[in-house]
Amino acid sequence: MEPLPRRRTGLQARLRRRVRLRSGSGTRAGSRWVPGDRVPRVSHPAGRALHRPHGLSRFGGTASAVGCGDGVVAGLGMSGGAGRRMSFDGAAAAYHRGRPAYPRKVFELLADRCGLGAGTRVLEIGAGNGLATGPLLEAGARVVAVEPGAALAAILDEEHGGDRLEVVVTDFEAAELTGGFDLAVAATSMHWLDPVASVRKLSALVEPGGWLAAWWTEFGDVKRPSRFRDRLDAVYADLLPAEPGYRASRSHVLDTDRWTDVLTAGGWFGGVDVAVIAWQQTLTPAGARDLWSTFPNIAELGTARQAAFLDRLGALVADEPGGVVEDPRLTVVYTAERTPLGPYSGAAER
Repeated sequence: MEPLPRRRTGLQARLRRRVRLRSGSGTRAGSRWVPGDRVPRVSHPAGRALHRPHGLSRFGGTASAVGCGDGVVAGLGMSGGAGRRMSFDGAAAAYHRGRPAYPRKVFELLADRCGLGAGTRVLEIGAGNGLATGPLLEAGARVVAVEPGAALAAILDEEHGGDRLEVVVTDFEAAELTGGFDLAVAATSMHWLDPVASVRKLSALVEPGGWLAAWWTEFGDVKRPSRFRDRLDAVYADLLPAEPGYRASRSHVLDTDRWTDVLTAGGWFGGVDVAVIAWQQTLTPAGARDLWSTFPNIAELGTARQAAFLDRLGALVADEPGGVVEDPRLTVVYTAERTPLGPYSGAAER
C-alpha cells in the first residue's frame, strides 16, 4: 500500500496518523490501532425482537413519530440516493451545531448488553461529526470510524482524535477493513446502506459473540403533542405539501419487524432487542434553524423556499414562552448478537 506523503495540507494534515484516505482503487494507509483485550459478554438467545424496557419505555409496535429527519419513511436501504446520503457533509458546520447528542442511556445499554468498555474493539459506520464516537471513546473503546464525508471527518478528528481512534474516509461499502471487532455500531446511518450487503460484510468483521447496534433519533413524538408541532405542521403544509402531517407520520425506525428481518438476514446476527429512550431537546430559534437545515427534505428546497421555511421555523420557536421549545425525542436502539455461523464468503472484500 502507498504511504501517506510527507507534506499534508487541509484535511490530510488534520487526519494524519489516524486516517486512511481512499481514491479510486488506490489506498493510502496511516498507522493502525492495536486491538485491546476482549471484554466479558452477556449471552442472549437468538430469535425475534425482544421488546425490553431496559429501564426505558416499552415499545408496543404501534407508536408513530415525525421521523429521524433524514427523509426516510417507507423504505430501507439506500434511501434517497447518494445525493441525500452526502448532503450532511455539505452542511457539516450546521450539522455540528444543530444535531443533538445521543442520550447517555444509549451507551449504558451498550455497556450492559454488548459489553462496551475498556479495550472494546468498535467499528462505527457513518460516524459523522462524532456524536457517538465521543461516548464510545469515553467508555474506553478503540474505534475505527468510517465516514464518507471529508468535512464531517475533519470535525470528527478535530473533536475526538487520539491514539484510540482511526478515521477511515470512505463509504462503508468500499472500506477495506480488517475484522476482529467486538461491536459494530451504526448511529443514524444504517438506513443509508444496502441492508443485505452490509449485514453480509459485517458477518466477516464482527467476531462470533460480538454485537451489532443500530439506532436513530426520532425528531418528534406524536404521543407528546405540543402547540409548536401543531403550528409547524402548517409550515410543512405550505412549503412541503407532500410531507405527511405530524400526527399522521410514522418513521421506518419504529418498524421493529422490518429491522429485525434486516439485522437477522443470513443468520449471522440474532436475539434482536429493541429499546426506546424518550427525552427532550431544548430548541432555540438558531438551534432549530441549524437542525432543520440538515434534514435532506429541507436542504433540497430551493433557496427561497428553504429560507422561508427556516425563517418561519425560527419565528415559531421565538414565539414560545422564553423563546425556547422543549421538543420531544425518541431514540430507538436495536442490538443483535453475532452468532457462531461462519462469515459470508468475500464479505470483507466488498
